[in-house]
Amino acid sequence: MSLSPTASAALSPNSAKVGLKGGMRAVQSTRRMARGRRKNSPRTAAASRSGARRDAFGKGEEAFKLNPAEFSVFGKASTNVLGVGYISRVRLVQHKQTREFYVAKEMTKSDVIRKNAITQILNEKRTLSRFATSKMPSPFIVMFFGSYQTPDALFFVYEFLAGGELFRQLRIQKRFSNNTAKFYAGEIVCALEYLHAHKIMHRDLKPENVMIDVTGHVKLIDFGFAKGFSKGGKCYTKLGTSHYLAPEMLIAKERLAREGYTACVEWWALGCLVFELLTGKTAFGKSGMRSHDVYQAIRDGKRSMATPKYVSDDASACIEALLRRNPKKRPQTARDVKKLAWFEEVDWQALGERRICPPYVRARAPYRPSLVGICKCRSFVRSFVRSVSYTHLRA
Repeated sequence: MSLSPTASAALSPNSAKVGLKGGMRAVQSTRRMARGRRKNSPRTAAASRSGARRDAFGKGEEAFKLNPAEFSVFGKASTNVLGVGYISRVRLVQHKQTREFYVAKEMTKSDVIRKNAITQILNEKRTLSRFATSKMPSPFIVMFFGSYQTPDALFFVYEFLAGGELFRQLRIQKRFSNNTAKFYAGEIVCALEYLHAHKIMHRDLKPENVMIDVTGHVKLIDFGFAKGFSKGGKCYTKLGTSHYLAPEMLIAKERLAREGYTACVEWWALGCLVFELLTGKTAFGKSGMRSHDVYQAIRDGKRSMATPKYVSDDASACIEALLRRNPKKRPQTARDVKKLAWFEEVDWQALGERRICPPYVRARAPYRPSLVGICKCRSFVRSFVRSVSYTHLRA
């Protein structure tokens, strides 16, 4: 079944200039603004609401422009959802000619407008397009292949990461061993080092945004909150997931706009992530806790639990170093993080080149799954596993 019979233009970063507040009023306002700003934009006074919505998302550049007729949904479209996000659903699709598997991130335009997320998705495409065209792409960043749109939805096409979310693997295993956590944390450090070298902060590091590919290595995803450094190396807006926000991001809005924060917030988030990998619990706040209460716990430095005794001394010292409330006392760069005692034995060159064998745990969820194995484990949501016959997947 084809996702769409219509080949529409790809999403354009130029349309980031268009400001949409939501609903029909915003679409009409956008049309008026576009007449003066974009002379070549095809606007007509008699455009329907759906037509205006298509124009609002732009005609776009040729680069990364895909034809939706070339892809088909694998399995039942109603149940093959690999994951669900704030404004999206991620589905498994197959290229009709090459028979290769990809994932399509589907975002309905009405939801994007209603939740005021246009800047977020344009930012994600711009960032990933930059990485995809880089002469030296990172093996720890998800590969972006392109985008297309239908009259009602937008689609971003990525590589298929058959291992699923690190978050789901962690929930299945309860907690990771010291070496397993160190391996995943080390590869995440390599990903962040690449981003910072390109003057970009991810700003939403958490287990849900770390995927495992078919070989068992990690890939960083979801760049909707990614932001380029300013001239002073700072950002000035509070964005991210509440449990992983650094204290310097939780100050008053006016003060934050003046002082900003540096890439040290990424190392705070890494500290929260390492704590969670080793204990199975979030460092600050508990599941279901209100964001306001989580923020207060972070400001006060009150963790959800003390570091357990089974966590090694070096790992505990690493967590303490990364979770220092004063950002000036935290590691400032990836080089500083690599010098921590917990990472002392890591061969960073081999790790960065993915020459270190990933952890393999003989448990319910293999860490190096094949395309066949995806339906034998719980890497993805159960509805997808039930909807796909794994005999049709080729390893």
